Amino acid sequence: MDDARPHRRLRLALLFALPLAAYSLAPRNGFVGDDHQMIERGLYTRSLANVPQLFTHDNMWNADGGRFHARARIDTFRPLTMTSFFVDHALFGMRPSAFHLVNLALHLINVLLVFGLARRLGASAGASLLAALAFGVHPATCEAVHWINGRFDELATLFVLAAATVWLDGLDGKRAWWRPLAVALLVFAATLSKETAFVLAPPIALVLVGRGGPSPPKRAAPGPDWRGWRRVAMALLPWVAGGLAGLGCRRLAIEGVRVTVDGQQLAYALARLPLLWLDGLRVLALPQFEVQTGLIEQYREVPAARLALGLALAAALVGLALLRLRRGRPALAVGAGAFLLSLGPIALLTFVRGWSGWGRYLYPSSALLALPLATAIDALAARLSPSLRRPAQVAAALALVACAEQTFLAGRAFRDDRAFFTTAIADHPGAPSGYFELAQVELGDGHPERARTLVAQAIALVPPGLPFAWARAGMVAWRAGDHALALSVAD
Repeated sequence: MDDARPHRRLRLALLFALPLAAYSLAPRNGFVGDDHQMIERGLYTRSLANVPQLFTHDNMWNADGGRFHARARIDTFRPLTMTSFFVDHALFGMRPSAFHLVNLALHLINVLLVFGLARRLGASAGASLLAALAFGVHPATCEAVHWINGRFDELATLFVLAAATVWLDGLDGKRAWWRPLAVALLVFAATLSKETAFVLAPPIALVLVGRGGPSPPKRAAPGPDWRGWRRVAMALLPWVAGGLAGLGCRRLAIEGVRVTVDGQQLAYALARLPLLWLDGLRVLALPQFEVQTGLIEQYREVPAARLALGLALAAALVGLALLRLRRGRPALAVGAGAFLLSLGPIALLTFVRGWSGWGRYLYPSSALLALPLATAIDALAARLSPSLRRPAQVAAALALVACAEQTFLAGRAFRDDRAFFTTAIADHPGAPSGYFELAQVELGDGHPERARTLVAQAIALVPPGLPFAWARAGMVAWRAGDHALALSVAD
């Protein structure tokens, strides 16, 4: 007992210290990109009296008073996260450092929840620590923490992880009447934080099969075990109730879940989903940070080889997850299901202009992928000889420090708009959107010559199949004072 307590304190200290070090630049950063219209220049942010209206309007209402919703192709309804921004302003004013600190606090809570969930699923304390820290300092998902707008993903993840924690505590014998209600309320809160919760909750329900599903007794009579299925249905009820409550609230507020797609657009999105899976697995397995400003540009082409590889990796992941699930080990099924499903809605954004980012979309599933990582670490440790365990521990510690360093350096990209879009150009020099955005920044800073140079560079990169990009090129060129270039683009 006395020996275990210092170890617990050390683990807790590490769970706080390493992510805090990785994100120590965050409080120095400002508002970037969508932060300006969503928060800083929001029409109603400065009064808590406007909070009730967040629950009766779409997510962009604070930015434009409802103009976006009138023409939106994809609805967003995230009143709980928007409320948190309003509360931040009421408590701390319009100081970006306060918003960043709240983001960091939410991330630390998620790191602790991942550690606790891994332990509840049977992973050792050491493996759970490594997996939680890998999630906590991973550079591929740091955009969700460094960027204030990433709070949507943080909050949705927090509520889903909390619901899973409460539910698993009930399985472990700590049953109470309030647990199903708490799970339903947490799932409901997650759906009001971001739509991703609707696809995160179903994989969590797979835990029911591995941990709380029925183990039917042997019976002489053939036929289905209705008592077992009744137990599963009752266990699923809080999750279903929370999700339905979220859909109902959404229906009352913005008249349903609108995704304006036709058959051609749906086929377009489905063709790019394997590419998203492939890129997601790549940046998670080979940790790296990158800024993406235009999904529509990044995934315009569909190379056949990458498409086939993405499908093959997804199939292998599903097969391995099902095999582990049959053996009563649900962690991989939860993580793989969250990863594959959560990128589905992102595929729909690949044909809608204006959607940027990448790491924040991976944040929720990376939290759940940390659970099978913990069990994999335990399995690997069991197979290592005693002489190799210490070198393996040192290698894991060095890898975590390297990831934390990348995440720390990534913080510089979120200092301001200039740093953000300069980084976007460096990460994706062949995408025109970064040049357009930086040109707007130069115009705002009174540097039209620099803006014209950037517009010319962007125009050279715009492919013929992106008419909106040509229209934008003409608009930015005209604003920069290069009327001849604007007219030539129009021609």
